[in-house]
Amino acid sequence: MQGIGKNLFLGFEIFYAFERKICDLNYTAKYINNKSNYFVEWNSPMQALSLSYLLRLSPQTTFGSEYSVNMMNGESKAVFGYRKKFKGSEVKGVISSVGKLST
Repeated sequence: MQGIGKNLFLGFEIFYAFERKICDLNYTAKYINNKSNYFVEWNSPMQALSLSYLLRLSPQTTFGSEYSVNMMNGESKAVFGYRKKFKGSEVKGVISSVGKLST
């Protein structure tokens, strides 16, 4: 990723699939604002867009969310996650858009 100013980063990835003999690009952007990070990613072969948000409340507590849309089939999904660190352990959890809870 290449920095554009103090808080904005842009990048891309080019890849070649030998078995299919195709070349394609993925694009990404990241914006940092105090304790928040915002991400945008476009996956061109899959025609998928992902929007993500990460919030660091403290060095021990982090919240994040992601929303993705697949333009080829119209499917979308959302995920919300958290992490809380303690002295000798940490707790992680994820809640999906279909209500599945993982810890």
